[in-house]
Amino acid sequence: MMGVYWWPPSGVPGHGSLPTVDRDPDLDLLEAWRGGDERAGNRLLRQYLQPLRRFFVNKVALDDLEDLIQQTMLGCVRGTERFRGDAKFKTYLFTIARKALAYHHRTHRNKDGRTDALDLDAVSARELVPGPSSIVAKTRRHQLMLEALRAIPLDDQIILELYYWEEMSASEIGQSYDMGEPAIRGRLKRAKKAFEHALAELTSGEDEFSSTLSAFEAGSWVEEIRERLHELRPVRKKRRPS
Repeated sequence: MMGVYWWPPSGVPGHGSLPTVDRDPDLDLLEAWRGGDERAGNRLLRQYLQPLRRFFVNKVALDDLEDLIQQTMLGCVRGTERFRGDAKFKTYLFTIARKALAYHHRTHRNKDGRTDALDLDAVSARELVPGPSSIVAKTRRHQLMLEALRAIPLDDQIILELYYWEEMSASEIGQSYDMGEPAIRGRLKRAKKAFEHALAELTSGEDEFSSTLSAFEAGSWVEEIRERLHELRPVRKKRRPS
């Protein structure tokens, strides 16, 4: 029989010295969905559709996007986790999304019969899905940011995007990674260094590099990326005739 697990993991602190907060209402929606309430599931999907699209869109082919969103939501409802009082549905959701991403790339990469695991610290989205980002930014500066993110190891890309795009704290990201806050802060520093190195290779000179990096750290570009995602049209895979 499958065990029942607590979320977040017992070794990972919740929100440090922050005051105790009320239970996340999205966890109640998840529990209702697990109990058969389809309306609760639809509410969660509507609420987290765009965050999940942001998570996957710069890491997979566009025609795989909707399937991965569905797999992630189904992974949440089919789980057996119980949730601690300091748990947030959002941190759990991105844990499942990261696992779905790793499984997707592992199975696609190993179609030639290989059985090796996929190390998200050792491979980039650009290596796994060659070509430009599925998001077409309005400015060269923002496009350079997207391409630099795709050029760094996947776990570094995920951590930076959760931090900037989803405005998650180091503590919240740590829950998704089963790590403490200090470890995640170290990972953030490492990811930023990798991003800077990738950006330096893409930019045409010191002035463009410095201005692009400053804009990235300021975070003003995030809203444009969110707007561009709303403009993306999901790709519907053609069904094979029965």
